[in-house]
Amino acid sequence: MKNLAKKGLVFLSALILISCQNDFDDNLDKDLSNAFQTKSSVSAPSVLSQLSGIPVNIKMKGGNLRNPFLSARPKDNKVVLHSEDDGSLRQRWLITSSGSLIKVEGGAQTNGYLTPIGDPGSYIPKLLNNIMPLGVGMEEGAIESTFYIYVKNPNYPSIYPTKEYLYSKDAVNIDLAFAEEKKTGGRHVWEIVPVENFTLKDVTYFMDYGDRVDSSLVFIRNYDMDNRTNPNPITHTFHIEETYSTTSLFSKVTGLNMSNKISNSTTFKTGLPTIDISGSVNFESLTESTWSVTTTDTESKSYSWKDDLTTIIPANTHMRWQVYMMVYKFDVSYVGTLVGNVTGRSIRLKGRWTGTMGSKFKYVGVSNSKSGNLYVEKIVENNN
Repeated sequence: MKNLAKKGLVFLSALILISCQNDFDDNLDKDLSNAFQTKSSVSAPSVLSQLSGIPVNIKMKGGNLRNPFLSARPKDNKVVLHSEDDGSLRQRWLITSSGSLIKVEGGAQTNGYLTPIGDPGSYIPKLLNNIMPLGVGMEEGAIESTFYIYVKNPNYPSIYPTKEYLYSKDAVNIDLAFAEEKKTGGRHVWEIVPVENFTLKDVTYFMDYGDRVDSSLVFIRNYDMDNRTNPNPITHTFHIEETYSTTSLFSKVTGLNMSNKISNSTTFKTGLPTIDISGSVNFESLTESTWSVTTTDTESKSYSWKDDLTTIIPANTHMRWQVYMMVYKFDVSYVGTLVGNVTGRSIRLKGRWTGTMGSKFKYVGVSNSKSGNLYVEKIVENNN
């Protein structure tokens, strides 16, 4: 009977151990699932649809380093390439109708719209005052923040099944033409650079396709108190003191070439997403605006955590508190709102934010006694 009772006690202790450990694992799974389910209704708007009223340079992306700027001419209506923005307005363009209308800002013989003139296979770019059915269109290129300019034929693709793209006829001269992509030599890739500088006004986070928020329980350390040689229970206070870090890195905004175009890029501050006690990520309720929107270095800040945990330790028992922290890793999108310093026009451009953030500490108590191992769980929310 004694052996049977002893086996029953061991079995009961094993059941307690399994049950408590399963509860611990279930709570961890719940924390993880909350992070993945977070979504946002924010989206990144089309770049081309936002450019109305904003003068831009249209530049070749590597296809002609000597003469990269799309340019009008002062004595005829041809569209060619030029070495720089010379201030004449002939290298400055106004893009409207999501890229379907590209108009020179001024300084040309004809301050009109970029239009393909000729027949399929031999179009050349010129400026016309009137908007013609046969015009141009713009579409995003295969490389991030690049565009193609193509013949927009009202009969495409029913009569003219092949798209023709605006390209530099060679790598050094100024002549342009339209041709099938395979005949361009790769010199049909363009980027858009605003003429004016912009001021960053706000940052909005959101989850786009492929974005991730991953969470994991990270072990920090053990806090122990040995009462195995004492026949009496004792009350002991564990003084828990830890430090942890939050990191942040913003990538450059995409869509337009904004290099050296954001006037407050080194001084603008924003907050980071927050995580509530249930593990849900909130992209709208942010931390204090103390984080720089830097695009070159990861910013890191350290925080301290202190807590007193008072526990009654039974007689002849060793007590251990295992300290874990729930750490979230972010790889999500953001939209920066920028306002032109001259025109006052706003554009919203997409970027990426990556960071790590501790959400809360989790204490797991393990007591070793003659009756076996007992697991006790206590969840404490971080106060950062």
